[in-house]
Amino acid sequence: KNPQIFVSGNDIYFAVELDLGDIQDVIIYHSSNGGTSWETLDPTGTYLYPPGEFIQTNPNVYANGVNVYCTHIEDNNIYSFQPF
Repeated sequence: KNPQIFVSGNDIYFAVELDLGDIQDVIIYHSSNGGTSWETLDPTGTYLYPPGEFIQTNPNVYANGVNVYCTHIEDNNIYSFQPF
């Protein structure tokens, strides 16, 4: 749900809101080779290490060539991460 895409050179960042029943979270898929292969990034730390206390929604992603930034809504607050 609510996909957001950001492209910087060969880097593609695809942020999505996952709903897997007992896991609801924000995940970023990243490709550094134009989409040939992908890795999963967990900006909130609750997808790879569930469960989270609150549900993360409405992801947004931005990269400046050096850092990746992700914002999302959690418990009616805006959170910003520079996890990568």
